[in-house]
Amino acid sequence: ITILVILFSKIIAKTLHNINYKYIIISSILLVPFIGITSIFKGFMHGKEKMFFPSVLNITEELIRLILIIFILHIIIISNSIINIIYLVIFNLITEVFSYFFLKHKINNTYKIKKGKYNKKIFKEIFITSFVTTLIRLISTIFMFLEPIIYTNTYLKLGYNIKYLTVEYSIINSYVISILSFPSFFGISVSSALLPNITADYKNKNYENFNKKIIILTISTIIFGILSISVILLNIKKILILLFNTNKGINYAYLLGPFFIFLYITPIFSIVIQAINKVNKLLYVTIISNFIKIIIFFILCMKGYSLKAYIYSIIIEIIITFILLFYISIKRSNYKN
Repeated sequence: ITILVILFSKIIAKTLHNINYKYIIISSILLVPFIGITSIFKGFMHGKEKMFFPSVLNITEELIRLILIIFILHIIIISNSIINIIYLVIFNLITEVFSYFFLKHKINNTYKIKKGKYNKKIFKEIFITSFVTTLIRLISTIFMFLEPIIYTNTYLKLGYNIKYLTVEYSIINSYVISILSFPSFFGISVSSALLPNITADYKNKNYENFNKKIIILTISTIIFGILSISVILLNIKKILILLFNTNKGINYAYLLGPFFIFLYITPIFSIVIQAINKVNKLLYVTIISNFIKIIIFFILCMKGYSLKAYIYSIIIEIIITFILLFYISIKRSNYKN
């Protein structure tokens, strides 16, 4: 994938109507191998129910990235925005390389890895799960990749200016969604930490503990989400000015904000589906929700909703994803089967 993206980077940049984007694409794709390897290491630690080191590492990664941005970026920054973005990508690359060596060292010094015998049944289970999970990520990535292309070309045909589109798309995704998505760390981190534990409960038919943990996690995530989104929306102008030195995006935040509570809860239902070994259902949810998002976007654009068509399509995707995951987790878990 890395090689293909590098080879076709110029063509991809042209579809985004800015040939200079090819340099950002090439530098960004170089992160993929490191992210892949460190993800495997983190998955290994999660499987051992050793959540401390991956958690500490995630915090350390962010701190290193922030230190580089605060103390180094202003020294090397220049007027060329493309080069500045590449600097940020390089900072991410530095943190991923750090993560790789840290995890490799920790695993080598903590566990004695012995060569095991080939087991056809285990191999099949691992292959099916990993194949479906990889396919889900791949499809999600493809949709993420196509989204700005579809967005840009649709609005250009409707007569919008490319600079205006770039600014508005950046405001929505870089400012508004990044702020609104921040509280999702709670559901994601706690769900990931509990996954090995609740999987063991389900496999051992300890359904009472399984139910109890899911209910507690859901209620606590809802409470945390409501409190977080309330604080954000009540202070959105101050937050935007503080973080980005702008008040642009306030209206977008008010439109999207209330629906992000559903986004905060979805990781819980995702881990329920993984715990009961129905990961293939997540594939259907990914395809359906993304297709519906694109269809809604086109319909609303044709109906004259302008930039709000994109906002509403995001809201619909969040709601559809939530409903599907909730329905599957309740129906398929059927805890006493």
